[in-house]
Amino acid sequence: MKRIVFEKWQIKKLLAWFLGFVIIGGGYICYTTYTLYRDKSAEEYYWQKNMLNREAEAIGAQQVGAETTRVFTGTYLESVKEVALRSSYYRVVCSIWFRWKGDDDLDMVNNFHIYNGTTNKLEVMEDTMINGWHYQRCRLDVTVNNDFWTVRFPLESHQMRFYIEPNMPAKRVILEKDGDNSSYNPNIGIPGFYIVRHDTAEFTQVYDTSYGKNSDDEITSEFMTQFEINRSGLGLYAKCFIALFGRVMSFTLMFIVILGHILMPLSAYMATV
Repeated sequence: MKRIVFEKWQIKKLLAWFLGFVIIGGGYICYTTYTLYRDKSAEEYYWQKNMLNREAEAIGAQQVGAETTRVFTGTYLESVKEVALRSSYYRVVCSIWFRWKGDDDLDMVNNFHIYNGTTNKLEVMEDTMINGWHYQRCRLDVTVNNDFWTVRFPLESHQMRFYIEPNMPAKRVILEKDGDNSSYNPNIGIPGFYIVRHDTAEFTQVYDTSYGKNSDDEITSEFMTQFEINRSGLGLYAKCFIALFGRVMSFTLMFIVILGHILMPLSAYMATV
């Protein structure tokens, strides 16, 4: 076999292709790294942003009158049964309680719903009076629609929120958070995830329709529970790395073969054998 000797123009072309590959690949890596870092840094912004509802709260404050009942509301997240990224929903089981004074006809445990959610099961656990306070508690199994943000897959985290909304307007019921008692089960097991943090907030929701009642826009009070989950373990990372490594190797081999044909056609190579 004769020794293959590259000419200067071939070496220059090889270097040009190599530098082009490095520049494009390096630029892509820098861009994606910056994008992922910015997306991760924005998590705190979105977390805090969803805790604020100043304009709607100001409008809701105008609805409070002598007949308005303030209901202290809290949640305890018991379990997360399912997190379906592809189908855009998650399913949780939680305890919800309501505590208020006055208005003996108010039956909160049977007069609320989860905004953008489907109730699978509701079980009333307590309905009693404690030192002059009405107290109701239920266990709720609910499926909530959620658009998951997967830009950083498989390094992503997800913030999930569900809103408790009375079936009555704000003129009748205002929900106030019982944040000191609201929490989550520290032993919750979510396949592939773990809970990072949890918080609650109260809101006023202003709808742009009166639902045909010939009155002002519908205004309701809401109690929000949010929690954030992160990926746990290295199993998925390893699978993604193996797949990515295989893709990179196949692309590199294809690049070498194509580059070889550019620098030295197959017929010229066979002539040296």
